[in-house]
Amino acid sequence: MERIEGLQDCVQLRRLWLCGNRITQVEGLERLHALQELYLHSNRLTRIAGLDTLLQLEVLWVSDNHLSSTCGLPPLPRLRDLHLARNDITSIGPELLRCTALEQLNLSDTAVADLQARADPQQHS
Repeated sequence: MERIEGLQDCVQLRRLWLCGNRITQVEGLERLHALQELYLHSNRLTRIAGLDTLLQLEVLWVSDNHLSSTCGLPPLPRLRDLHLARNDITSIGPELLRCTALEQLNLSDTAVADLQARADPQQHS
């Protein structure tokens, strides 16, 4: 699977596993307002985007992708668990500061040197 399609009418969906595919961008989830858990690890994502309407999201797995930053992560007020392991991330952006419910952050096997959020836009390209 290379694209997320055909889920627009699954508006009561709470958990979605799309791991181990060839997905390059998050799309087609705009109407899934009840979604609480989203598993997108082991895909080909290069950016965290397309999650703006998922305000009930509590768990997000985007490990084992091609992410270089947290740029694009919207303020998700209920996000508790964020898994970014085994990506090319070198720094943490200010996006994480807006996820105030965050309890678990997995940065295993990344190139993050320190956990201070950086506001420098050059570090989020």
